[in-house]
Amino acid sequence: MNKAKDELKKQFWNQFIQARISGYENIYANNSTTSKKGIVKQTEFSGVSVYVNLNQTSVNVTLVIYSNPEVPEKSKLSKDERNAISLEQNIRIFEYLQQNSNEIQKHFSEKIYWKESHYIRKTAIISNDSWQYEKQSEWDDINAYLIKTSYLLKESVEKALLNFEAS
Repeated sequence: MNKAKDELKKQFWNQFIQARISGYENIYANNSTTSKKGIVKQTEFSGVSVYVNLNQTSVNVTLVIYSNPEVPEKSKLSKDERNAISLEQNIRIFEYLQQNSNEIQKHFSEKIYWKESHYIRKTAIISNDSWQYEKQSEWDDINAYLIKTSYLLKESVEKALLNFEAS
């Protein structure tokens, strides 16, 4: 059963990566086909990515904030110290974007859910439970939704982060 689902995901991602819709760049066009549940695209801002994933009952576009600190190669910082620096940076980015979420949210009809966790990673999720990837008849609509949402999320976040770097 899992092998069949993996193959279906691979077929979906293959079609998705090649899909085009007018007015929106498919930011995942250069990704490789996978049988995993999602694919990711790094934004212009280091440590911030846009991730699309498939669940049995929904499709999601997620902003992932997971920066790695710039540490000199011969640094004596421990892994815990590097993680603490990374977490601090992630929190700063996350809080800045959350404070400017109106500028990002205005591009979407679905609500963006900002999620903090106890882990280093911080996320903002746009979820749509209107589609199930297992229904191949819906793939064109799913592709259009994911391409448009991912593109708009990436562009609006990058625009907001231009001001973050200046602050």
